[in-house]
Amino acid sequence: MIWEIPIALHELIIERALGLSMVEKSRSGGLPRESLAKAASALAELSGIFTASRENIKHRYLDDPNSRAAYLLYFLPSNIPKIWYVLDELLAWAGAESVSRPTHRTLSPDEVVCLADGNLVEIGAHAVTHPVLSGMPAGLQRTEIRQSKTWLEEILGRGVSSFAYPFGTRSSYTQETVGMVREAGFMSACSNFRGLVQNGVNPYELPRYLVRNWPGEDFAHRLREWLSI
Repeated sequence: MIWEIPIALHELIIERALGLSMVEKSRSGGLPRESLAKAASALAELSGIFTASRENIKHRYLDDPNSRAAYLLYFLPSNIPKIWYVLDELLAWAGAESVSRPTHRTLSPDEVVCLADGNLVEIGAHAVTHPVLSGMPAGLQRTEIRQSKTWLEEILGRGVSSFAYPFGTRSSYTQETVGMVREAGFMSACSNFRGLVQNGVNPYELPRYLVRNWPGEDFAHRLREWLSI
């Protein structure tokens, strides 16, 4: 096969395809490890789909960050229909249904509209597939940025003026990306590094603090710390 897929990646793919229960059962001893290995082996057959030059691909292909990025950004999008075909076969083998975990599902279009109509939350764009934009050619970056705006505007029936860079670190987008966001018609964009929004801050690289689902007292303490109150 093209690569020896690390077991963590096996579990990730199976989790997405079958739901978390299969992986949890395996880890707790409720599902024989060989069953998980058999399912992972079926997914490894994707190697025959992605390329005919199997002997030229180095061992543990996906362990290399650059190769993994190429796989996610180029091989994967162009082979989604083939991948789903294999995943459907895996689901049939496992006797499982393809359902999202209730705690991890995405919002439906109607729910997005309802959220926006509440006037408490602004709906902004975040790219289509949540890629590392800095690792993509300019054309693909532009498509990710513009298409996410277009789709949201079609759902909401109104303009979308804010963007958030996927991952948002200083290395996950470039100044060229910033220019594309501006050209796409956004009025502002959020990054993901710590800082306060003050006079002189670039509206297309707004800093922010990560907020978790903390108890109220913890959140209040952090707010005082961030704002030096």
